[in-house]
Amino acid sequence: MTEDDTRHRILLAAGEAFAETGLTGTTVREICRRAEVNTAAVNYHFQDKENLYRESIMFAHSEKVTQFPMPDLPENSTPTDRLHAFVLTMAKRLLGTAEMSWQTSLLFREMFHPTGVCRELVEDFIRPHFQMLKAVLTDLTPRELSPLELHQAAFSVIGQVHFYKMNRPVTEMLVSTEMLDDLFEPEQIARHITLFTVNSLQQGQNSVPQMTNPRRLS
Repeated sequence: MTEDDTRHRILLAAGEAFAETGLTGTTVREICRRAEVNTAAVNYHFQDKENLYRESIMFAHSEKVTQFPMPDLPENSTPTDRLHAFVLTMAKRLLGTAEMSWQTSLLFREMFHPTGVCRELVEDFIRPHFQMLKAVLTDLTPRELSPLELHQAAFSVIGQVHFYKMNRPVTEMLVSTEMLDDLFEPEQIARHITLFTVNSLQQGQNSVPQMTNPRRLS
């Protein structure tokens, strides 16, 4: 077995363990047991547990990106086509399997309980995609959006995709079994979110509806 094989096996074992019990709840001994290596191998390839955790996060993200890369669209693609491609890729990354993979589980764990690795992940990988989404939404909108409106629109798109991952157990209780396959199919999700967003930005943004006597909660 080569050094690369050993390193890869440690990453897989560590990723699965960290996804289950987090950084503080996972021991190097447990990782070694899963990877069938000794502590010296972990120290040789990753120096310590904290660096191994960081490498596991980056490995999990790169696995998702490699499996479902952003498509290389033609230069004459419309903003609607670009939004659809973005949402479809995001849906595939989150819903590639019915069960949450360890890669997705680990990434969500880091986002919900962030360590210093999360900021690095955001700056190196997530922010560029977020900027891409904001550029698409800007091109879709007839008028100039304020920075707050633009961020709200972008978070709305992201939140809609995340709903289908995070709320599937409850959703399965609300809809018929016959509807589930179509409801959670990435292409269906991408089509719905794209049309919903385009209609909102191109029509609903022309006039802001006024709330009548909104009640204030004390």
